[in-house]
Amino acid sequence: MSREIVLLYHDVVLYKDDFELLKDHQWLNDTCIEFYMEYLEKTKLTSQKDEQENRLTIFLLKPGLTYLISNIQDAQFLASAIPREIYMADIIFLPINNNQNPTRAGGGTHWSLVVYLKAQQQFLHYDSAHEFNTVAAHVTVERIAALLDVKEIRFLQMLTPQQDNGTDCGVFVIAIIDHLVNRILTKSAGAANFVMDEMQISSANDITSPGEMRLRLQQLVEQLRVAS
Repeated sequence: MSREIVLLYHDVVLYKDDFELLKDHQWLNDTCIEFYMEYLEKTKLTSQKDEQENRLTIFLLKPGLTYLISNIQDAQFLASAIPREIYMADIIFLPINNNQNPTRAGGGTHWSLVVYLKAQQQFLHYDSAHEFNTVAAHVTVERIAALLDVKEIRFLQMLTPQQDNGTDCGVFVIAIIDHLVNRILTKSAGAANFVMDEMQISSANDITSPGEMRLRLQQLVEQLRVAS
């Protein structure tokens, strides 16, 4: 295991082993997903407070915190660990991992994505492996709903492009986050004008392909490394 640091990007440390996972046929770990969420947060979402007040607020909950919510029973601890911004967000993105063993860091076999729409009180589940992560997603949704005081859980399985191997699930999660965040920012001027149709993914062509997404991620790391 290589502890050589490839990139320090705000709160994320990307090691050489993490970078290697961005290449073809590798299963992404939580650090890879957290890196891209951090990038979107710093480049796309930091200006949210400076824009018009009626614009939707997006919050990207990192994989580690999502996992804590799913597996830690101490409600008081969770309340102190969760960023306060999550309670004001209109839309929350939560990467879901099916690791059920809290003692095993980096475990699990599959990633999917849940998106919470506050105004609609809906939890949308995007799974690139035929709803494989439904049980894990429900567990996380029930826990986050309790934290956010959601009275009625409305869980929807969303049409999602499907992976054709056992390693691209994390890449699909990143590609879907990228697509939806950009769509929300460009098409939704305010919560009153936002409709569920904006969250639909009609075909695989709507999102960046796994191969292209992996290449983009590798190039992004190199660009940020050179610039740092």
